[in-house]
Amino acid sequence: MGKSRIRISDDGKILTIFKADDSQDKADAVLYRVRQIDSINAEDQSGAEKVKLPVMATVVNAEKWNSELVGNIEVRYADGTRDKWTTKGSCGKPRVATDGTVGWTIFEPERPAQSASYNIRPNNTLVICRKGSIICRVQSAMGFVEEWAFLKDGKHFVVKSRALHGPATVELMETETGNVVEKIKASADNLPNWAAPYHE
Repeated sequence: MGKSRIRISDDGKILTIFKADDSQDKADAVLYRVRQIDSINAEDQSGAEKVKLPVMATVVNAEKWNSELVGNIEVRYADGTRDKWTTKGSCGKPRVATDGTVGWTIFEPERPAQSASYNIRPNNTLVICRKGSIICRVQSAMGFVEEWAFLKDGKHFVVKSRALHGPATVELMETETGNVVEKIKASADNLPNWAAPYHE
């Protein structure tokens, strides 16, 4: 009678099933790959980030912090396969540029707010990746990123951030370097085109 052993990933997914025949002492073990119907495991996508085009990114294994989803970033490629790009569970607000560049914010651990009776999780670090490699890591002007997006050309992105209170700041940054090209208050009159969607 054969024996079966199952290997399971950290998040509970079945990765592989090993079947071995007693009479052959595991030497003839046969590996069966188990694929989920709606997703392909990151293990199956090893190296895919270097050749495939990301078209969408979502937060998976998520928990809710206020109204924000915080977890890991899963990328969907143009061919429909998926790949998990992060593992620490502290990411949110993923965005994908037209050229496949992917970015997200990092949420800090929960901590008490100074001079306040509630807890906070700043998310002012943005990570920008292309083909699986980080091309820049930036800090927004204020501690909490409310909105952000790549521009159509993919060469720039816009970040709207705010402190615990007060007006928001909108920044235009270079995708390749993270350098700030321009910065303006979201409440200013006659905002430039890149900042206009973030007016308040």
